[in-house]
Amino acid sequence: MEKIIRLLSILLGLQLALAIALAFSGPDLENQTPDMPFASFKKSEIDGVSIQGGEGETVVLAQKEGRWVLPEQKDFPANAHLVENLLESLGALKQGLPVATSATAQGRFKVAEKEFERKIVLSQKGQPKATLYFGTSPGMRLVQARVEGSDAIRTVAFANHQAPVKIDDWIDKDILAITTEEIETIEVAGRTITPVAAAETANKDGKAGEKKEEGQKKEISWNIAPLGQGETPNQEELARLARTLAQLRIDGLETLDPEGKEALKQSTLELSIKRKNGSKTVLKVARVEKKNLYLIQSTTREEVFRIAGYVGELFLKKPLKETLITSPNRPAAATPPEAGSAANPQHMTVPDAAQNDEKGPAHSGESSPAPTPDPSTTSGASTSVAPDGSPPAISPEKGSETPTR
Repeated sequence: MEKIIRLLSILLGLQLALAIALAFSGPDLENQTPDMPFASFKKSEIDGVSIQGGEGETVVLAQKEGRWVLPEQKDFPANAHLVENLLESLGALKQGLPVATSATAQGRFKVAEKEFERKIVLSQKGQPKATLYFGTSPGMRLVQARVEGSDAIRTVAFANHQAPVKIDDWIDKDILAITTEEIETIEVAGRTITPVAAAETANKDGKAGEKKEEGQKKEISWNIAPLGQGETPNQEELARLARTLAQLRIDGLETLDPEGKEALKQSTLELSIKRKNGSKTVLKVARVEKKNLYLIQSTTREEVFRIAGYVGELFLKKPLKETLITSPNRPAAATPPEAGSAANPQHMTVPDAAQNDEKGPAHSGESSPAPTPDPSTTSGASTSVAPDGSPPAISPEKGSETPTR
């Protein structure tokens, strides 16, 4: 009996030891709450971001001299706003409750080391600070995620499209934009365009000479030279050209093939912009006809860029040499005659007798009412107004005499 009790005591002790060992060796989920940060890093310390897609696509971003660039694209400027938004979104993630902790589940939810939808590595001076895996999505703006070094798979409020893996999605697309305030001159189609800022304006009371309120943009008009006799600047088209330059956005980087090289060699449009700081930029815009592709190249960059079709059309749809000026030789659009005019007799109206009677002598210019005409002395024709308002019909009266030739 004593041997049995001793044996059972030993088994109980082994069970307790095994339970304690499992408690300390398993994932520490008890001390983790759903509102804890999903990944622990300081946004201000991160100067490198690597994003890898499930098919091997990779984007590398780095912060150099205080600005975000794409080092694998010769330090092409990145969209800093997008990078900062990504870091803020990752830093704000809460871990929530785990949905699985097994190694097999990592492959099923696509958060495994070699099977994932997104792998994001945040680093400082080349040393990883956090490695995050994002996989399948259980719902809108939700995704299964895992932090490297942990087996816990969690559902976090994130979407994989917030971390795109295409280079064109991360470049600074405003890199070629030139604001109106920067422009000193624009040379295009053999003409020079110069902005003229209105220094004074009239106020509501019509008083001239009062300056615009602080913060209000100055009105800008444009001069263009040379001008032929009677030609004037087309302010609407000149302002449109300036807006196109100020809002110029590229679609992406383009690798030139022979057709693209030939199109730029015979570029349809060339603009030379001189800035007020003395620098000069020459833009070449061309269209690859077979691909319906619009290209733009700047002397400030070595790359060639794609631009959207509607942007290309703004540059190339009409010859700027013709649209930037107003010529007196161009026929003006004919204005249709107004209703009731002599040129549009179908809408003429004849006042009725009652209206004439109401005017009286003062309006007719006579001192007394007009006598009633004698039928025998009439001219032989009478007028009548059709009920539908059509022109008066003239018909001979009975008893009228035909004039002798």
